[in-house]
Amino acid sequence: MTWAAVAGPDPALRLLGLGLLGLLLLIAVLIRLALSYRTANNRTRAQWTRREGVWEPAVLGVLGGTLADAELHRQVGLADRLYFIEYLLRFARRLQGEERAVIERLAAPYLPLIAARLDQRDDEFRARAISTLSALGLQEYGRQVVAALDDRSDLVAMVAARSLARPGSPEYAEEVLRRLGRFRQWRPSFLASILAQMGLEAAPVLRQTLADSTVDPGVRAVAAEALRELHDPEAADPAAEVVRTNHERDLVAASLGLLMEVGQQHHVEAVRPLIASKEPILRARAYAIIARLGGAEDVAMIRQAFRDDSPWVTIRVVDTLRAVGALEVLAQLGEAS
Repeated sequence: MTWAAVAGPDPALRLLGLGLLGLLLLIAVLIRLALSYRTANNRTRAQWTRREGVWEPAVLGVLGGTLADAELHRQVGLADRLYFIEYLLRFARRLQGEERAVIERLAAPYLPLIAARLDQRDDEFRARAISTLSALGLQEYGRQVVAALDDRSDLVAMVAARSLARPGSPEYAEEVLRRLGRFRQWRPSFLASILAQMGLEAAPVLRQTLADSTVDPGVRAVAAEALRELHDPEAADPAAEVVRTNHERDLVAASLGLLMEVGQQHHVEAVRPLIASKEPILRARAYAIIARLGGAEDVAMIRQAFRDDSPWVTIRVVDTLRAVGALEVLAQLGEAS
């Protein structure tokens, strides 16, 4: 008999056995958790199906005028009030006009439960509350949504801004613009799209912002981009004034983009000096505007774009001439270059 036999199994084998046993236990625990999770999901799904089976015909009855609001509210238990708000939120996202107003009316008795969550420490809870209040009760809770623009969390503030910047709510445009500077980390084009969602009713405030030299140039540039998306013809004059008097590259570039969309021939005078800019983007947009709006006297000036240090400038001019159908001018410039 050897000393190894007396000492028992090899320690390495014992360690391997314990490892396999631990792995099997871990697998068993994970399987149990997965089954529990699936059971909970099935239970939740069944509860939602039960609720929807009761609420859907009732909501449709109220929308159709065949059921009183009180009859529907009696079918919402105390424990189901938050679920009912979530259910109405899904309806509201698909409806407009009078039907949307009915959904907001049905939600009104339950929204104080959501408003109470605005004091939660969790940022996502507050953001979700702002989104729900703005979707189902902006008229009643507009003050709280506006206040959320100053929330300590950028997430909550951005949700508030997106919630306020919607069609039919131009009265909030000034409030959103005033806080726009805190969202510098977001792309200007994204911010402009949010503002443009308010529609042409918000254009006067956007024009005022663009023209105000005391406003942050980045905010003014976003306003110019939003006006471009709205294709607001009245924004051409303030845009031309910015081009004449300002030297902030992004603001001037955004104003040139706006002039490209809504400018008139008399605005070309403000643009011509920028073909001497050190910034390729400004030269490219200036040449493009001249190519689009200028007259015969500008052909010689446009020819300079074909000798520009930046090929992007030439490409932009060629694309513009093609877009406006000035093929003869394009051929003439091509031969001359």
